[in-house]
Amino acid sequence: KLSAFACGFKIYSAQIIREPREFTQSDFETFLKKIYLKCGIESEQGVLIITSSRVLRESFLIPINNFLASGDTSAVFSQEEENEIIEQIRPFVVRSGRIDTRESCWELFTSNLKHYLHIFLCFNQSSEVLKGSFRRLPALWKNTTFNYVFPWSQDALISVANKNLTEQYEVHGLTKETISQHMSFVHNVVNSVFEECKTSEGRYNYAPPKTFLNFVEFFSGFMTNRKRILDNLRVKLGRGLERLNDTLQSAAQLNTQMIYEMQLVGEKNRALDAILDQIQQEKESADKEMCAASGDE
Repeated sequence: KLSAFACGFKIYSAQIIREPREFTQSDFETFLKKIYLKCGIESEQGVLIITSSRVLRESFLIPINNFLASGDTSAVFSQEEENEIIEQIRPFVVRSGRIDTRESCWELFTSNLKHYLHIFLCFNQSSEVLKGSFRRLPALWKNTTFNYVFPWSQDALISVANKNLTEQYEVHGLTKETISQHMSFVHNVVNSVFEECKTSEGRYNYAPPKTFLNFVEFFSGFMTNRKRILDNLRVKLGRGLERLNDTLQSAAQLNTQMIYEMQLVGEKNRALDAILDQIQQEKESADKEMCAASGDE
């Protein structure tokens, strides 16, 4: 996209909307028609970007394959639409000094498309769409130029991880550095294992930068989920500590009240003991008096 913008080319990318209905083959062909008319008649420099996520079915790639193979657009335009295109481009044919025939008009339209329309196919090497389509639609690889995305360096991996962790999840300091280095280490180890697999078994596996971004997203999501769980546990622990503190305060108050009441009980017991002693003394005195009275009789 940056290259297309720098060259002043208009960028076209299908906006696939699955709701309320799925993006159909007819919708995709209508989308292609608009681009073909812009580039073929108005001579507008354009870039059509197609990614694997935009290809809901392999049939989406058939008109692209036909165009790359021979510039054929018959799978997109009906006979009536072709007639309209010929009428629109006829003035350009006459102006260029060509013979005014149907074939000349259509040839100029096709030539403009080949010159002004650039198609970028952005697929993951391990994409099932890529593997199946390349076998059945050979123009996708015979008539295109491959530009591979080279692996990121370890510094680049760490930088991307740091950026995501800082901006999206607010991880800072030593924790961020440790996590970022671990992410880059895991990604590089996976690539090393894939190289060993290619050497020993002849099988190709890929972990492109997109995979690392998915890994960062997964790890960040996992970390967010764990953080949410820990936050909930922290809240529960805080509530438990508050209740424990309230219980300790209540126990301290009860202990103070108990000590005070025990003091009251002690005072009451001493008063009761004094009363009992007095009663005992009075009883003994009464007994002596009764004995003395009995002796006098």
